[in-house]
Parts: sequence; C-alpha cells; structure tokens
Amino acid sequence: NFTLSYTNTKHNKDSSIENLLEQICKYYQKQLNSNQSILKYLDDRGISSQSIEKFSLGYSGESNDFINFLNQNKIPFDKLLEIGMIGKGNYGYFAKFNSRIMFPIFSASNKIIGFGGRVLSGNIAKYINSSQSKIFNKSRILYGYNLAKESIFRDKKVIITEGYIDVIMLSQAGFGNSVATLGTALTKEHIPLLSKSDADILLCYDGDSAGVNAAFKAALLLSHKSGGVVLFKDNKDPADMVLENKKEELLNLFNNPIPFIEFVINHIADKFDLNIPLQKEKALNEILDFYKTLTPILQDEYRLFIANTLKIAPYLLKIKNKKSPISQNPSTHIVEEIIIKSILENPNLLDFSLEY
Repeated sequence: NFTLSYTNTKHNKDSSIENLLEQICKYYQKQLNSNQSILKYLDDRGISSQSIEKFSLGYSGESNDFINFLNQNKIPFDKLLEIGMIGKGNYGYFAKFNSRIMFPIFSASNKIIGFGGRVLSGNIAKYINSSQSKIFNKSRILYGYNLAKESIFRDKKVIITEGYIDVIMLSQAGFGNSVATLGTALTKEHIPLLSKSDADILLCYDGDSAGVNAAFKAALLLSHKSGGVVLFKDNKDPADMVLENKKEELLNLFNNPIPFIEFVINHIADKFDLNIPLQKEKALNEILDFYKTLTPILQDEYRLFIANTLKIAPYLLKIKNKKSPISQNPSTHIVEEIIIKSILENPNLLDFSLEY
C-alpha cells in the first residue's frame, strides 16, 4: 500500500561514467582488431581469440587518435578527467593510456569501472591502472572476479595471481576461479570480497624475493583463512606453465599449498641463523608477536610446529593472557597442588608436564 512518486528529471544514461567506459572499451577493441602486430603478440603469449573476446581486450593506440575519438563522439572531457582516463597539459588534453594493450576492469556486478594497460616497449612503467576515483579503488578490486565468481562459489576455491595475463591463461586452461590484484599487494580491503564465498584462498606468487615478501604480507592477513601459498620457481608464472602445457603440474601445486600460518612461521625463521642462540631468540620473539594473534585452538595446533622449527622446548611458547574467571577459582589451586605432588612422586613426569 505504498504510493510511488517519480522525479521529472530523467537519468541521462549517455553521459553516465558507466556508459562512457563501455564506449571507450569498444573503441579499444576496434583498435586491437586492426593492429596485427599486437594481435600477434597476444597469440605468441598463448592468448586465444576466444579469450580476447571473453575478457574484452583492446589496444589504446596513439593519444591524438583517442582525443579525436572523444571529440567525434562528443564525450565530456570533464568526466574522463575526473576518473583519470585523460590528463590536461600546456598543449591541451592527452590520453593517460598511450599505445598499450588494454584490460578492462569490471566490478563484481559486471560493470566496467576502469582499465589496466600494458606497454610493450620503452623505458616506462610496464603496467598502469586507472586513477583512484569514486568508482575505482584498486585496493578493493580483483581483476577477473566478475567472470570467476560463479566458479569460486561453486568450487569453494579462489586462485589469486599477480597479473592479468595469468588470469586469462589460467582461465583458458580450465581454472576459471582465477583473479589478480591490480598491481598492488593484497590488502585488508580485499578480505570482504574474498570472504563472501567462504572459499579456500590460494596465493600464487613468483618465487623471487619480491614475490615471497608479498606472499608473507598477504599470509599475515589471511592467517585465519583456509588455503595457502603457492610459489612458482625458475622465473615461471602461471601463464608460462599454461603455455608450456603443464596443467597437471599446476594442478598439483594448487592442491598442495603451504598453509598460511606455516608459511609465516617459516618465513620469519628463515631470516635468522638458528644456530646462534641470540638469533634464535630474535626469531622466537618475532614469531611470538604473530603467534599471539592466533586463536587459542590455532595456538595449540601450531605450538609444536614452531618448537620443531626453532628446535626449542614447547613450554617457551607460553602466552601471558588476561586472567580468566577460572583462575580465581580456589579449585584451580587444588589442581595445581595435585600436579606438583604427582611430579614429586614421579620425577619423570616433569619433562612431560613442561611440554604443556
């Protein structure tokens, strides 16, 4: 029994940012289809024509051509300035994306909200993304999520890679649950999107020092999630392995990740020479800082793992918690006295009790 009222002002869809980005995407696609050298590059990378269409890939071409396209189609420059698609200098407007392969970036609801661009030559940044704006926040977006979400919810597993081409090639190989961060590390702002599906999270990073450090920071954020870290060695990435027809090897890696907590502990331990007592103590203190963030059950599960890694007695991992109600119960003292009495009667129980 509600009466609906309507405003007289009609929404001008033609000038909405969403519609403008769709027009620009079609322009980039047209530019790609007429550029044989770029099409050959994509073919050499193993990207099929079906994937080019599926991921709406394009090519930005020269800056002047793009500005002419905007003028011919009467696209408002102020809106594109606002979202960082163009810039303005002493000599007028210019395209932010110049002679780059273009990867449209979609929201989870399948709307274009920005672009990523890859240059093929020159001493400039290989990848750039759309500027931060009211519709584009790269710390909350995962490339390919719009296409992968159905597989993620169905299979309860999400593969997070470092690049657009990794996502495309993995999708070609049947791993449709693949996504990528947008030129930035995984952040806590990504967690809500990843938590929607309650899926196992696989971090698939390069095995070099930069990749390992990025995986470590991400694993700290994901220590309360199931899944783990997959590192690629020998300067290979997922796209390379798909190109080399190593799908079975990929599948084996994805099925055997290093659990996040184990990865964090091992990464910290590897920074120190555990044969030197003072170094071992520093490793223990740093691991304890992380250990304190875990739930009591996880602390109990990983106590012996840490002890074995550092080759120390498990009792050194005691955490000083706030007093619980039971600690004030007189019966606790009786239990302690019984334990002490038992050890006095049987000294062999001392080593056993120290384990706990």
